[in-house]
Amino acid sequence: MFGRLDCLILNHATITHVGKQMEITEANFDEAINVNLKSCFFMIQESLPLLRAKGGNVLLTSSLSATDPFHSIGVYGITKAGINNMVRSLSVELMEYGIRVNAVAPGMVETEMSAPLTKGMVLNERNCAKPEHIAAVIATICSPGDGKFMNGEVYTVHGGFPRL
Repeated sequence: MFGRLDCLILNHATITHVGKQMEITEANFDEAINVNLKSCFFMIQESLPLLRAKGGNVLLTSSLSATDPFHSIGVYGITKAGINNMVRSLSVELMEYGIRVNAVAPGMVETEMSAPLTKGMVLNERNCAKPEHIAAVIATICSPGDGKFMNGEVYTVHGGFPRL
C-alpha cells in the first residue's frame, strides 16, 4: 500500500514439547523449527523489497532460554538460539541496505504460552514480565531515533529472573 515497511516484527512461537528433549517426536521437533525459526527467515526474505525501500528494521523475538535453558523446554531454547545467530548474521548481510536486525530475549512473560510452565509458581513483578514491558523495549529498538544505532544485538529483558 505504501511501498515500504518500517519495521517487521516477528513475535510468534510455539512450544511443541514440554519434557525431556530426547523424548520429543520428529514431527514436534520439525514443527518447532518451522514455526520458531524457518518462518522468520523466510518472512524476512519475502519482506526485503519493502524493507530496502526505506532501510527498515527487523525485530525478532528470542528468549532467555536460548542462553539459559529452561529444563522442560529445551527444543524451544534450541530454536531461539537459532534466532540469536540469525540476528547476528543477517545484521551484517543487510547492513548495506540500511536494514537493522535485532531481537529481544524475554525471560518469563505472562502469556497463554507460558501458563503451563508457571503452574505452581508465585508470579510477581520480580520474576515475570507483562507483555507491555517487552513492547516498550521493542518500541525503543524499532524507533528511528532512539534505535538508530542498535543493530545485530539480542537484548535480554528478564527483570533479574535467572538470578532469583
